[in-house]
Amino acid sequence: MEKKEILKLIKEEGKIARRFFVMNSFDGILTALGVLLAMYFFQQEDSRFVILSCMAPALALMISGIWSAYSIEKVERAKELDKIEEKMLKNLENTELGERLSLLVIMDSIINGISPLIVSMIIASPFALSLLRVIEIQTAFHASFTLAGILLFGLGAFIGRIGEKNKILTGLSMLVVGLLIAVLMYMLNSSLRGVQG
Repeated sequence: MEKKEILKLIKEEGKIARRFFVMNSFDGILTALGVLLAMYFFQQEDSRFVILSCMAPALALMISGIWSAYSIEKVERAKELDKIEEKMLKNLENTELGERLSLLVIMDSIINGISPLIVSMIIASPFALSLLRVIEIQTAFHASFTLAGILLFGLGAFIGRIGEKNKILTGLSMLVVGLLIAVLMYMLNSSLRGVQG
């Protein structure tokens, strides 16, 4: 019975981990993209400031993601264990199943927190090259926008593969969201310039 519950748990865990990865990677990409667009429209020329501006919200998302996922998953996993204990009529806290549940809480928390940090680091990476004077900052902006687009498309394609949908269409739908963010930022920038003028 316990082995059966473990196998069921492993199967469900893959789905939960994927959801955490997709949701928080998406948040990380859009957050970094929004920051970069603001820096670009206001003609920021300090690569260090751009990197810091991208990584600060990414770190906040990481801490928030780890803490929130740990808090929620710990309660949910405890409820799952209680239900299984009721079926089996014994305490499972110190068994293989109980230990696996505790490990899954930690794994989910890490995935939830680290995914936005990783995508933000990838998107901000061209500015490290700009900081080292390998490329110009304008080139870094263009490279970062390209990386954000690739990540959005890749995430969409990944969702399409999971849902057995057209990967190209789901990838393009994610790109549309990125373009929407760009349009909104452009409109906001134009509005602020109008107020300033």
